[in-house]
Amino acid sequence: MKHAFLIMAHNNFPQLKRLLKKLDHVNNKIFIHIDAKADFSDFDREMLVGACNESEIFFIQRYSLSWGGYSQVFIPLKLLEEAVKHSCDYYHLLSNADFPIKSMEYIHSFLEEHKGTEFIHFCSDEFVKQNISRVSLYSFFRDRFGRNTKSIYYLLERISVTLQRVLRVDRTKKYPDLEIKMGSNWFSITDAFAKYLLKTFPSIQNIFKYTTCADEIYIQTIAFHSPFKDNIYYFKNNIPANESYLRSVDWSRKGSAVGAPCDYTVDDYDTLINSKNLFARKISALTEKGNSLIEKLELL
Repeated sequence: MKHAFLIMAHNNFPQLKRLLKKLDHVNNKIFIHIDAKADFSDFDREMLVGACNESEIFFIQRYSLSWGGYSQVFIPLKLLEEAVKHSCDYYHLLSNADFPIKSMEYIHSFLEEHKGTEFIHFCSDEFVKQNISRVSLYSFFRDRFGRNTKSIYYLLERISVTLQRVLRVDRTKKYPDLEIKMGSNWFSITDAFAKYLLKTFPSIQNIFKYTTCADEIYIQTIAFHSPFKDNIYYFKNNIPANESYLRSVDWSRKGSAVGAPCDYTVDDYDTLINSKNLFARKISALTEKGNSLIEKLELL
């Protein structure tokens, strides 16, 4: 089986190099997007290219990524668009803060055993109900301010949302047969579904372009209404949500100031390697305990 790893990166390129070395395998191809806002030099590029001996590395055009904006949909789809040209069996979306928690041989074997299965995370229907305003209301300025709540565009967004609530705007009424689903934006999907997803690119843009955190909605909604629904691991095997997309993520401890999971450390090593997942999200090598965790995972 051939695997494509789609990586979204914006900083800490020495850690990204370590991730690339871990992914280096003759059956893997690696596709990288570097945020246009990042300070990324020719030296950094050469360092990353030199990380792999067996995997081919491809860099796609750089775009500016904003948290919660449509750019977080557009960029993964551009990575996918490039990767499907190489006809791989699976496509895995990762960030440079992720790391495998199983050996590459184990990862390949697991996916061979589950060939044809789509690994996509789904939140509960109650969560969707509580957050439906992400879709029902237009978010015109999200790509302009991202996490920057001091931006004038953030103020314009708040005014716009308030007016829409007063006017009872609900754009989901335009799609009465579309049941909205939500979940994590990270995925491992098959070649067949990847190509199906790309065919829906125009529809995705029409429906989700002005949606808050559309990256956590579009793939779940498209997959749920697609011929691939019965192949989704979460539905097919009645798998717990935290194992449905093969990523260990810890929301139980405080993460960053704005809605983020905590960073794993070496203290979590045993929990991670004994989990049923294949990747950990997220780890920072900039901390002593985070670096120690990566050192141990590099030995798997």
